[in-house]
Parts: sequence; C-alpha cells; structure tokens
Amino acid sequence: MNRISTSNPFHMAFSVFSLGFLFVLTVIFILSGHFKDTPFLTLIPILMFILGCFFFKKIIWSAADDVFDFNDHLLVKKGAVEETIFLKDILSVEGRLGSPERVIISFRDSKGEVMKVMFHPKTRIFTFSVHPVVLDLNRRFREAKSA
Repeated sequence: MNRISTSNPFHMAFSVFSLGFLFVLTVIFILSGHFKDTPFLTLIPILMFILGCFFFKKIIWSAADDVFDFNDHLLVKKGAVEETIFLKDILSVEGRLGSPERVIISFRDSKGEVMKVMFHPKTRIFTFSVHPVVLDLNRRFREAKSA
C-alpha cells in the first residue's frame, strides 16, 4: 500500500481564510455607510466571493482526501465514502499543472457509468513536467488493459 495523494491543509486554510477575509471586509464596507455614494462598489467583492467559492470548490474542495495504491487497484477516500478503482476499469489518467497540481482519473464504476475522481498528488519542487504519479498510472492501467 502506497499513498499517492497529499492532503495539504494549507490549501484548505488559505481558501477559507481568503473568503472569510473578503466577507469581513465587505461587511465592514457596507456597515460603514460609504457604499451609499457608490453602490456598484459592493458588487465587486460580492462577485469576487462568488467566483472564489466556485474556484475553490472546483480546485480544492472537490479533491479526494486520500488515494492509496495497492498495485492492482486504487482506494479513494472522500470523507466517509470509499471507492475502489481497479486498474482495468480506468479509462484515462491526466495531470493538470498549477498550484496545486491535480490528477484526474476517469473510470467505469461497477454499474458501467463513467466517473471521475480528482486528487492532489504529493508536492514536488519543480512542476514543469508531468507528475510521476500520472506517468506510472498511465503505464500500469495500459498494461492491465492489455493483459
């Protein structure tokens, strides 16, 4: 068993702190009464808050908590839900560069439906190439399909 994901608490703390800070500043601005002269200025932080919630939900909050590699299958944990993904059921593995890096696995579940799971691989210093986890999973699921 090998853990191939990371649960970096900094990303979660940063997202909650930044949205909370933006919310508090907006409330202070509204309560101060300065928005009466320029009411459109209250739209900017509200839009920033909405876009920030959308961005953080897509990039950070939807990521799996833990992903364990058992050589023939992956065990994905998100909260209390656990999903087993066999390598032969994987359709594609793609890596997304950025901060944080993301790995997205498309697979067929037991009902035959196509599902996707996203997780953050272990952090590395130089992120200018495809993550080794992506390369390894791509190689292994192709071998499992051909066998």
